[in-house]
Amino acid sequence: MIFGFFLNILGMIGEFLSPLFIGWVIDAIVNNDLPEVKNIIMWWMITNTLGAIFAGIQRYIFQITTERIGQSLR
Repeated sequence: MIFGFFLNILGMIGEFLSPLFIGWVIDAIVNNDLPEVKNIIMWWMITNTLGAIFAGIQRYIFQITTERIGQSLR
């Protein structure tokens, strides 16, 4: 269960970083630095993908935990 909370935090970090990445992309576009735009977007995609993976694992762990609690109550 604690591992699930840890994964939840990691998943939320990916979501919270999106506005930061958007700002970096806008700044790079304004500075006409296209290689930097590509680099930032690549890291943004990696961060979002990892956040989604962590969130999916967290949901799976919580679902299994909820099912086990339900079985023990029966």
